[in-house]
Amino acid sequence: YGARLAILTASWKAANEQREAGEHQKVVDRKATETARRNRRMSFQYRGSEKGSAMGESPRKSRSKGLNDSPQTVPGTFLEMFRFNAAVMGFGTQHVWMQEVLACLDTLVKNVSNWSRLQEECDVIVLRISKVATGSVKLGDFKSCMLASLRSLLPEEWSPEHEVAWLWLWNHVEQLLKQNLHRPLMWGKALKMFFASLDANEQHELRSKIYEKFFAAAPKGQDHFKQ
Repeated sequence: YGARLAILTASWKAANEQREAGEHQKVVDRKATETARRNRRMSFQYRGSEKGSAMGESPRKSRSKGLNDSPQTVPGTFLEMFRFNAAVMGFGTQHVWMQEVLACLDTLVKNVSNWSRLQEECDVIVLRISKVATGSVKLGDFKSCMLASLRSLLPEEWSPEHEVAWLWLWNHVEQLLKQNLHRPLMWGKALKMFFASLDANEQHELRSKIYEKFFAAAPKGQDHFKQ
């Protein structure tokens, strides 16, 4: 357990540091290109044929076209690499929800040892996903892109232990997300019914208490409302 936490902390820090130029960058570039091509091939196994047929192109032609359209500058941070791989793997407008998970990934990694905080963060992510998702949410797509990005950025450090540690983290996160992924609509209806049952004075009192608790827990939040 302790070893996994140490690996997650160290590798996450390294993945978010801007990579320096030189021999190490050459290794990163080569590995990133190899990973991108491999991910693209895997993506086309279940998507390329249908897409190519619909457009009147063969899978081979579509795949070649997609690779040629990929960015030429290999990213140097996890955020950049994730977006690079997401584009290469064909995760487009139907995967906008992945950006919501990506925005919270730093907090997830830093709080993996705090189960109650991890649960809270996953509940927030579920709400964020519900605001932007337009179709089915396949959490495995995020995992594939996340691991591909980490492998590309840490080609020299990456090991089977790293693979196990990050899969362990994501399995916990995915389990928590799946518990409530289908519930935001029900929560919204229940909340509307609850507020409708209150009179104006009760609603004002409730809002005041919510803000009091929020500002006590996060004092910096007051700056947002002063803008």
